[in-house]
Parts: sequence; structure tokens; C-alpha cells
Amino acid sequence: MKIIFFTLFIAFFVSTVATANEEYVCNFGDDKRLISVTYDSEHEQVPCQVQYDKGYGVETLWNAQSEVGYCESKAQEFVAKQESWGWSCSKVTQAEYVEEVQEPQVMEESQEVQAALDQ
Repeated sequence: MKIIFFTLFIAFFVSTVATANEEYVCNFGDDKRLISVTYDSEHEQVPCQVQYDKGYGVETLWNAQSEVGYCESKAQEFVAKQESWGWSCSKVTQAEYVEEVQEPQVMEESQEVQAALDQ
């Protein structure tokens, strides 16, 4: 079972590394949110999407097909809005994101699955 979770984690990490350029982690107490700009190609800035992850699913907020800089601008505006609501946001690298957000979620999910299997 642990091998399956590890494989899924690695697959997600590799797919995210290839397409994510700007990522922000926002914290409010124990809650975390991820705002990221993703690209269809790692060598081009369009098409792009601004994605918002609340920890239970990713939602695409904006996208652009031809306007370079649109997604980056919208992401920065949304980060500012989050901060105006009391969230503390910071730009992170992929490695920092994995350490801060994904690893605790994977560990928590693994523990929940293991607890269910033990019953």
C-alpha cells in the first residue's frame, strides 16, 4: 500500500515540476492554500492557467491562450486578495512546496488508510 502512495506522489511531483513556474503557499492557522501558474509547455508562457488548491481538489481560476503575463498577473492579484483576508502568503520553489504541503498530506493520508485497514 505504501508503494502505491509513494508512486502516486512521485508521479504528481514529476508532472508538476514540468509545468509549474510560479507557486505561492498561503497559510491561515493550520489551513494551507496553493496558488500556482502552470503552463502546457515548459518552454512557453502561453497557454497558461492559474490554479487554486485548497487541499481537496484543484480549481482553475483563470487561463490565457495568447496573452503573455496574464496568468502571472492574475496569480499575484489573487495572492494580494488572500493577504487582505488575513492569509500569509509566500512564493515558494517546487522543493519547498513538496516539503511544506505535499509531504504532510501524503503522510496524513497514509496514516488514515493504514488506520482503516487495521480496523
